[in-house]
Amino acid sequence: MRRIAIALFCMAYFLPGSLLAQDPAFSQFFASPLSLNPALTGKFNGSVRVAGNYRNQWPQIDNAFITSTVSIDGNILGDRLPSGDAWGIGAFAMTDKTASGILTSNYFSLSTAYQKALDENGWNQLGIGFQGTYATKRLDGTKLHFEDQLISRGDGPFRVRKLLTVTRLT
Repeated sequence: MRRIAIALFCMAYFLPGSLLAQDPAFSQFFASPLSLNPALTGKFNGSVRVAGNYRNQWPQIDNAFITSTVSIDGNILGDRLPSGDAWGIGAFAMTDKTASGILTSNYFSLSTAYQKALDENGWNQLGIGFQGTYATKRLDGTKLHFEDQLISRGDGPFRVRKLLTVTRLT
């Protein structure tokens, strides 16, 4: 048992390395439990929970950030577990579009969690959850505009001058 605990600690400590990330920000983050913490999978009173979120941040700037999520989770083996314990499984999908779809990120996750009751009433619990995610990102280079592509005529907004310049060094 001690070897297993040491192996799990080493894997959790050394494998992730240095991770940097920016999660989508929801103003009502508590309404998206599976994106908040995988240990919340199945942690509710009921049998099935369905949640969804949609956020269109700064829509007047050509749909700058659009994020939507949907998740479903539930409890399993409720009749076979000790009183107060719960085991849940769930699925989570999210799409995040930046700058009218120039950068599109899609995520699909499966999660499981177990909550162990620490008292006879189940008021105090200890939970652990795991989540595996499949992610895709797509960058549409045809919609990108750089500073050297824009010119000002003085009578209106900027316009695209050229999309690509190829130079050959000899």
